[in-house]
Amino acid sequence: MEQDADVVILLHREIMGENTGDLSMLIAKQRNGPTGLAELDFWGHYSMALDKGARLPMRAVA
Repeated sequence: MEQDADVVILLHREIMGENTGDLSMLIAKQRNGPTGLAELDFWGHYSMALDKGARLPMRAVA
């Protein structure tokens, strides 16, 4: 499967039971770009990962 893929990304979390925490994203293969490791903040309640230290987007209250 890896030989046919353009991008292979592996996600890893040390503590799986919590809704927030650190998330490691390893870009193992990228056919037209660099590979490497990115450390992100995981927000499970929103099913999103953001750059370290980034703030969650705020919704306007009507």
